[in-house]
Amino acid sequence: MKRNLGNGRSIKFWEDDWPESGPWNLKFPRLYDLETNHSCLVADRYSQGHWSWQWRRNPRDGEEGSQLAALMEILSHLSLDSNPDYWTWEADKSKKFTLQSARRIIDNRTLPSGLFPTRWCKYVPSKINIFAWRLLLNRLPTRINIVEKGIDIPSILCSICNLHHEDADHLFLQCEVASQIWYKVGIWLDHPFPTFSCVYDIWENLDEQPQTRNAKIIKEVIILSTIVIWNFRNNVIFNNSKFQRIHL
Repeated sequence: MKRNLGNGRSIKFWEDDWPESGPWNLKFPRLYDLETNHSCLVADRYSQGHWSWQWRRNPRDGEEGSQLAALMEILSHLSLDSNPDYWTWEADKSKKFTLQSARRIIDNRTLPSGLFPTRWCKYVPSKINIFAWRLLLNRLPTRINIVEKGIDIPSILCSICNLHHEDADHLFLQCEVASQIWYKVGIWLDHPFPTFSCVYDIWENLDEQPQTRNAKIIKEVIILSTIVIWNFRNNVIFNNSKFQRIHL
């Protein structure tokens, strides 16, 4: 919101915000100390087309004189009229407040930005697409993510191998189970995967492939493979499953 000067009868001269300079009691503190009425309105300091003052004493040379000169330079570009002071909504081109523009501001400041474009595969259920999207944004409750939210848990080691910290990159790429799954999926698809350093590399690799039917099938299998890894991890935690190579 921006306050616009009209007749100056609702804006405090010293204590209200001015565009680009803030309250003048902070910008010109020496003059504010000399003012007899700290809460005076703009209209109180404007008479017959001229700015007028009520000082406890006249400003002296030096800092007081410099501040007065700077203030007068600003005031030389201002004038009052007979219209009331008014507000404008700077977030919309119309300068009028709308709920839509207010919601847009709130969303932009509170919702996480999409660092990566959404990948949506129409051949798998929506909940699996949502899972893959959360994985890409690192929003799954891995043990590292849980701890970073301030929640105490007995261990931050990988639920499957119990050797390394359980973040998304380790769980879905570097853990022995994940590595073996990607190796076997690559053989089955006749599409060997390169060594990925992070989860995002998986989707980046897919984007580099020609948009053929085979590429779409590979994408579906990759998405399904990630949820297989996640489900196995949850079985280890909640059902006390044990990793055995026969699972692979």
